[in-house]
This record gives sequence, structure tokens and C-alpha cells, in this order.
Amino acid sequence: MTIVLGSVDLLLYLAVAAILVRKYRHGKEAGFLWLAVPLALIPAISLPVSLWRHAAADRLIAGKEIGIFPFTLVEQGRFTIGALLTLLNFADHAVWGVFALAAVLVLVRRKE
Repeated sequence: MTIVLGSVDLLLYLAVAAILVRKYRHGKEAGFLWLAVPLALIPAISLPVSLWRHAAADRLIAGKEIGIFPFTLVEQGRFTIGALLTLLNFADHAVWGVFALAAVLVLVRRKE
């Protein structure tokens, strides 16, 4: 099920990227290329990262050692697995938000 949903997600991100590139080619507005980063590139890259996080969390829950930061913080008892995954999720959203804001600012600036 994970592979099927991941594949569907990837196809959707590729479709969004294709539409944004096509829109850029017609209007030469750089904001559409910038939008491709938060709407297609970052989500596509996050798919394998999510699978890695899932595997690392499963190993930690099973009591196995990971030895890779930031999962070492859980091994040291400084974070719970839930707190770490939440923190990583917020960090993902912060990166996404910065690129989304940059894209919107480029589009708005070009319109004025």
C-alpha cells in the first residue's frame, strides 16, 4: 500500500511540475519555477526521506540502535520518538514554507 500511494504521489508531483514549467514557458514568469520547488520538488524528495524515517522509527521502537543523528537523541533519552518525528515534520514544513513564500513574492513582485 505504501508503494502504491507513494507512486501516485510521485505522479501527481510530476504533473504539477509539468504544468508549472509549461506555464513558465508561456509567460516567462520565474515565480512559476519557484512554485515548482515547494509544490513538486520538495514533496517528491520527501517521499524517500519519509520511508527512511519510518524504517528508523521502527528500528528504535524494536530496541535496535540507529546511531544516526537526530535519532541518537531518542537513543540518549533526550527526545521521545513522537517528539522527534513531530519536530522533523515541523522542520519539513518550515522549509516548504520558505520556498512557497519566496515563490509567491516573486510572482507578486513581477505583477506590480
